[in-house]
Amino acid sequence: MSYLSHVFGMTCETRVTFTLVADDRTAINVVMNLVGTPSRALGFALAPAITKATKGFFEEMRKDCETTPRIAAES
Repeated sequence: MSYLSHVFGMTCETRVTFTLVADDRTAINVVMNLVGTPSRALGFALAPAITKATKGFFEEMRKDCETTPRIAAES
């Protein structure tokens, strides 16, 4: 899955892949490319903040996916 987002004068291209590594484990790989320069008025480096927030989001998604019981298919 790929998507583009725009914030503070920057464009962020994000690619996300999900890889099954075991019956109950999925690896989530995220690649982000930031293009543009944010306003200096923010007072902090934006790229590390985006990286930290994105990592946290997908870590929570991984936890939710791994703890949600699977519904067995009826035979």
